[in-house]
Amino acid sequence: MADGLDSVLQVIATVKSGLADQLTADSRIEDLRLDSLDEVEILMALEDAHDIEIDQAQVKSCATLGDLGHLVDVQKGRKAGA
Repeated sequence: MADGLDSVLQVIATVKSGLADQLTADSRIEDLRLDSLDEVEILMALEDAHDIEIDQAQVKSCATLGDLGHLVDVQKGRKAGA
């Protein structure tokens, strides 16, 4: 299974295909100009891919794609430790 960052990059590249070449760990989420539907689609895809639940409040605290990837990894770790 891909790590959190790889998964985030893959999902966002699928949702926003025109951005695929520009996505890095340092990409700022606000610069991606995601609408609310994009955000929900990305969140649901990440939750489904990793069988985790991600709180939207936690997502809002993520500034970069690397931060979001770390959040996915943390949630995966919590599930594994449960």
